[in-house]
Amino acid sequence: MLLFCDSFDHYTSLGAKYNTYGISGASIVGAGNQYTGTQCLQINGGAGPYINVASKTHVLAGTRFNSCGVGGIPILYLEGTVGSSDINCILQLGTDGSVYVYKTWTSGAYNSTYATSAPGVANLGAYNYYEVKFFGDPTAGSIQVRVNGVLVINVANANTVAGSSTAAIGGIGLRGRGSSFNSYHDDVYVLDWSTAPLTDFIGPVQVFCCLPTSDSSPLQWTPSVAGSHYPLVAAVPPNTAQWVNSATPGQIDQYLHTFAGIPGNAVIFAVQHGMNVALDAAGTASLASCVGGVAATAAALSSTSYGYVLTPYNVNPVNGAGWMYSALAATGFGPKITATSGPNVRVTQSVVELLGGALCPTFQAMVLG
Repeated sequence: MLLFCDSFDHYTSLGAKYNTYGISGASIVGAGNQYTGTQCLQINGGAGPYINVASKTHVLAGTRFNSCGVGGIPILYLEGTVGSSDINCILQLGTDGSVYVYKTWTSGAYNSTYATSAPGVANLGAYNYYEVKFFGDPTAGSIQVRVNGVLVINVANANTVAGSSTAAIGGIGLRGRGSSFNSYHDDVYVLDWSTAPLTDFIGPVQVFCCLPTSDSSPLQWTPSVAGSHYPLVAAVPPNTAQWVNSATPGQIDQYLHTFAGIPGNAVIFAVQHGMNVALDAAGTASLASCVGGVAATAAALSSTSYGYVLTPYNVNPVNGAGWMYSALAATGFGPKITATSGPNVRVTQSVVELLGGALCPTFQAMVLG
């Protein structure tokens, strides 16, 4: 089951989409450093942003990472509590192109290596796709690592809990080089692999960013400028000087997003709908992603600062089936306000991110049956 994905192509403020712990050494950049799309995550301070995953014992995280020719640096942290000194699993890139996984506790005073791959599984001078499949347990824990789709580490029946940490993962940190040297992440995804339909590795993947190109129906929110609604929620990065807003529970706005440029042989594993939102005054409200008129679970809002409401869709909520291009092109995505204490909810961006990859037997078994 998809928990999170990121193309890095639709925004520039990391704090709007991630836990803000550790983001001071990271930024969104383009300039040809990305693998796909227009932007990627640059890390040059060691630490990077954290993905909140709400206490999951079964976590599978994937990222396309470029160390820019250097080994001996961390790629991913899997932590019970974000910012803890007791870290259940660290994926590290070796200086010889190997990867290894270990845990650390008591502020790094104690370390224990789970396993190390053969050398040369990663190309230090290029992007590689890294995936960690983790099960947290003090006796029956497991860790599997794939690099570029090849299994290179397989740990079973291990204690995968570090020190006083919980077995469940609460945050996943994107890491990289420190001391002002650059490294890059792109095409990130996180699964709860205990829940269908996505219960195994799916990488290497690409995350495609799709923005609105026309209005759909209904259009019940009020635009900041009279006319079409979709241009007001299609700017990159989000333009907070333009929006659609509503303070009327039940109102829906729907837009069609472009899916041009996505390879015809790509499989859509899942979809994530993101909305950059804020209240226009103090108070509270609830906002739901709405797809084809079907609303997801609403998120509680209480801030006048903009941030993302992210809703993963493992299947099409309109028919309960796997995602198809024909359905995506004809399906409206947008906001539905479900409650407010008075303030308007403003939306400055609607973005659909597609988690895509090549069709493979594992995916057919998981999704197509």
